Amino acid sequence: MHLSKLLMGASALVSATLAIAGSAHALTGTVYGGGSSLIGPYLRQAADCYGTKEDLVIQGAAPTYLTVGGFISAPTFISGAFNCTTPVTANTLWYINAGSGNGELGVITHDVNGATDPVFGVTTDGVAPHVQFPSVQYGAGDYGLDFNEVGVYTAGGTLSQKSGAGHTISITPGVGGQATYANPVPLYGNFIQVPMSIDPVAFAFPSAYAVDNSTGTPVTYHLHIAVPNVDGSGGLRLDMKTACGIFNGAITNLNDPAITALNPGLKDPADPNPFNVPIQLAGRSDSSGTTSIFYRALAAQCNATSSGYAGTNNYLPAGGKKLPAALIGAGAGQFQVFAGTTAVATYVAAAIPTPPAGSSTTQFRMTYIGTDYTLPSSTGNGLPYNLSVANIKVGTVYLEPTGKNALASFGAGIHALLPPESHDASGHFGTPLANSLGHRSNPQDWAQPIATTVSYDNGATFVNTPLADPDHNIPGVTKGYPVVGTTNLFMNTCYNGANGTAAMLGFTKYYYTSTTIKTATTGLLAKSGLAAMPAAWLTATVNTFINPLGEPPLSRAALDALNLNILQAGTGPASGTGSQCHAVAPGA
Repeated sequence: MHLSKLLMGASALVSATLAIAGSAHALTGTVYGGGSSLIGPYLRQAADCYGTKEDLVIQGAAPTYLTVGGFISAPTFISGAFNCTTPVTANTLWYINAGSGNGELGVITHDVNGATDPVFGVTTDGVAPHVQFPSVQYGAGDYGLDFNEVGVYTAGGTLSQKSGAGHTISITPGVGGQATYANPVPLYGNFIQVPMSIDPVAFAFPSAYAVDNSTGTPVTYHLHIAVPNVDGSGGLRLDMKTACGIFNGAITNLNDPAITALNPGLKDPADPNPFNVPIQLAGRSDSSGTTSIFYRALAAQCNATSSGYAGTNNYLPAGGKKLPAALIGAGAGQFQVFAGTTAVATYVAAAIPTPPAGSSTTQFRMTYIGTDYTLPSSTGNGLPYNLSVANIKVGTVYLEPTGKNALASFGAGIHALLPPESHDASGHFGTPLANSLGHRSNPQDWAQPIATTVSYDNGATFVNTPLADPDHNIPGVTKGYPVVGTTNLFMNTCYNGANGTAAMLGFTKYYYTSTTIKTATTGLLAKSGLAAMPAAWLTATVNTFINPLGEPPLSRAALDALNLNILQAGTGPASGTGSQCHAVAPGA
């Protein structure tokens, strides 16, 4: 049986819920979520524009908080439209940076502390009156759940997503039996997974590579980039063949001919020493959505057909949320690993130690990271790392990891990557175009998985995942940045109580329709180095899950029958046992 047949449990959006969402201040509610650290600062900022200003919570043994007076929510964070002094509603959304794996587990289990292993583990810090998360209503992750994971949500089974092996949870099959967690379908309704941003992953590094103290007066030397980016930073030129060599441990020094051929004169002209600069790699130790985007791109592109790379490729077609074990270590061509993006950025950006008088030292570290940690985006959000980015050769041009270049990887025209069952290029529901694969009722078909292939629920089994290698997997694609993925919003169709429903439904609609968020070049996402989803995806998202009144009449009944609208249903608790998703007739 197709999974779409298993996902028909919740009713259509009821008129009462529409009334709730349409009246901004009629009801106020609070909802809690977490997950992806890549989208965290910008999801927090969007929530601050929609509702009350709150802190971004950072997961840790003792949770930390980026305060309203800090870079996340301060009026100086982003100027103009993002100084949202008058919020749209009085609703409140809390978010914790806890990693994509925890974003997934939080929504599936609705368990903050975890029956056997903490998911968010948020408590008050004992110093300031920060919120304790009592429940989970939404999550975010930089990868899509595949058909196996969606199947666990729907029919029961086991998942191991928090930090990899050793953190397995068990979901009860159906509505009976015994397992760690009750089956979520009767409690929370259908699972929703929908992309919320397009994310280029940058190859990042500091500009300095050596400190010479031969004379007793330290001198720092910087890479000489022949064609820096517009802001004056970065611009180290790589092609995917060379990037594959670096991140597979085959290229371990900046003086490698593969690098210097693309970057003539890379050595600082003032540096009198031989150019011998070992490359130290850094990455995430925890289960990471950013890692999964990076991993998938290398798995798909590090081969003779795509990039011309002929060496060993340690990145497997099945994808991964953690780095290959063979590449983790302290040796040349191996990754030093750290938990969390901040720790990686701190390590890579660390100043080169001043050597003793009469000597010199080199230090060059490189990582994969979200563009918000790199120049020029970090100048607008206050992050202190000042990391530069490499530009990747695609065709005959070198592309910077910008939201605009990542958006191009979705293709255009008849070759655009469209939402499932798009009847036209605008993303309306109906008889699908040839470039629209899958079913809207199947969450797996909305988002690209971590693997290099995907099995769609309309019979297109194990086809190449378009975003794994966009310039080869999407025929006729407008050339776009090649290391790209999406952050996806994880939700359910059923919420407990009118206030919580209003908050979740209202924010989701605001996020996908507001020009504050989505406008190209000037919107919140664009200013952060990301990109909003193409217009067809925004239309499909709003019409399928939020406000389906804009669909053509021909497809209206069929779309209603999918039962994917967010609604208020049930009287059970916000978490734990008790059904809160009993049937509500369409239009009731």
